[in-house]
Amino acid sequence: MEQAQDGARTEKEGQAAEGNLRRVAYEQIIEALMSRRIRPGRLISQREIAAETGCSLSSIREALKWLEAESVVRLIPKRGIEFREITRKEVAESYELRSLIELQALDAFAARATPQQIDEIRVRTQALIDEQRRGALGPDHTVRRIETDHDLHRQIVAALDNDLVAEVHRRNETIMLLARLNLPPSLLESGPALDEHMAVLDRLAAGDVEGAKRALAHHLDSARDRSLRALVV
Repeated sequence: MEQAQDGARTEKEGQAAEGNLRRVAYEQIIEALMSRRIRPGRLISQREIAAETGCSLSSIREALKWLEAESVVRLIPKRGIEFREITRKEVAESYELRSLIELQALDAFAARATPQQIDEIRVRTQALIDEQRRGALGPDHTVRRIETDHDLHRQIVAALDNDLVAEVHRRNETIMLLARLNLPPSLLESGPALDEHMAVLDRLAAGDVEGAKRALAHHLDSARDRSLRALVV
């Protein structure tokens, strides 16, 4: 019995370790895309991705399956991997979908979020804004900006407590990621998005839900326009 339990435990630990390696590889690929070491529209091999990210081939293969399911990459037999480019139509439709979901979800978030929860997001956002003003930029800052950006929008949507909507929104983030790849590096590192987030959070902290919705609508419209201006497709 003990041997069977030990075997099951070892198997679970192995699966967890494998999952962690895949997650690390996934994050490293995303970071390589954001830093433009990997560029959309160009064929690249698994070995080249492994060399660029410092991850093992096996973890890269698993991460690529994940990215393929999210329509970030196309795996072309005997040719390589292509990180796909995005169209203006996809960007416009993606932001329209986000507006439909998030503006409705903001009512639920305002009703459910605690002052501490809102304050925690504000503190993290303000810390990044302060870094930006000091010029303390770089890959780590950019990655944390993206994570903080995603976290606010995900928390807003999570307040709906609707798994289907949350999954649709999560998959839509893939298009957001691909759209970001076209933005100038200066916008990725120090654009106005975080200030727009603070406008939403400040209104929420003040209990002004309608003001927060206007600020969120302005943020989504502005982000859409920035993405569309950067696209040439």
